[in-house]
Amino acid sequence: MKLTRKKISSGKEAGADYLCSACPYCHLQFDSVQKMMVSKNGNDPLASVLYPQLLGLCMGIDEKTLGIGMNKLDISGITSFFDQGVENAK
Repeated sequence: MKLTRKKISSGKEAGADYLCSACPYCHLQFDSVQKMMVSKNGNDPLASVLYPQLLGLCMGIDEKTLGIGMNKLDISGITSFFDQGVENAK
């Protein structure tokens, strides 16, 4: 948990909106373990998305197919996050 906490803290300090992990085990740490940490300590979470989910979203695959709702921490706002980036790029 100490290592997970350190990585989350580093992500926040760097200005990250989400964490992305390619490794399913790492995703479990950032998703399930972080949810447990938040419930114990009340910390502000930095939600994690699994790389294949992120890639699928970029390819236009719907959230249900990608299992976005199965994440322990809510990442349902990630599609609006992408939409903001597209609008800012115009």
